[in-house]
Amino acid sequence: LDMSDGASIESNSGDSCEATRCEPSGNAGTITIVADRIAMAGDSDARVTEISSSTRGRGNAGSLTITADRLDLTGDARIASVSTGDGDAGQVDLTLGELRMAGAARITTSAIPMCSFGYCALGGRGGAVTIAADRAILMEGGAIVSQTNGRGNAGTVSLKAPRVTIRNAQVSTSAGPASTADGGGIAIETADLLIDGGEVSSL
Repeated sequence: LDMSDGASIESNSGDSCEATRCEPSGNAGTITIVADRIAMAGDSDARVTEISSSTRGRGNAGSLTITADRLDLTGDARIASVSTGDGDAGQVDLTLGELRMAGAARITTSAIPMCSFGYCALGGRGGAVTIAADRAILMEGGAIVSQTNGRGNAGTVSLKAPRVTIRNAQVSTSAGPASTADGGGIAIETADLLIDGGEVSSL
C-alpha cells in the first residue's frame, strides 16, 4: 500500500450544528489495515497524507489497527485518532515487522476541548498507542504521541522491539497546560535502545 501527496484513509463523525443548537453525532468508525508493506509519504505543500479516525462533538474517535511487515512514514505522513469535543480518542495498535519514521511524520492520539454555538465540551481521554515490531522501531525524526488538552487523561505509549532507535525524534504522553488531567505512562521493551538527540517524556 503506497500513499502520498495528500492521500488519506479516514473515518470521521461530527455534530450537526445550526443557529444555536447542535445535534449529537455518533462515534467515528474503526479502521483496520492488513498489508505486506505500507509506505506513507507526506508533502508539506500538499494536504497531509494520513490514516485517521476523528470526531467533533460528543462521539468517540475510532481505533486504528494496522498489521504489516514494514511501515514507512516520511515527510508529513500521519496516523492519528483525534477527538475534538466530549469524546475519547481511539487507540492506535500497530503490529509490524519493522517501523521506520523520518521527517515530521507522526503517530498520535489526542483529545481536544471545543466550544461551538454556546456549547462547550471539556475534552475526553487520549487513546493508547501500542507498537510491537518483530525486528526494529527506527525513528530518524518524527513523533509518537498521546496527548490531552481537556479533562481526560492522556493514554499510554508502549514500544516493543528487539531494537529501538529514537534519533532527533519524540516519544511522549502529555496533558496540556489547560488540562486538569494527567499524562500517561511510557513503556519501552527492547534489548537495544539508542536515544540520540531524541526526547522521551511524560508530562
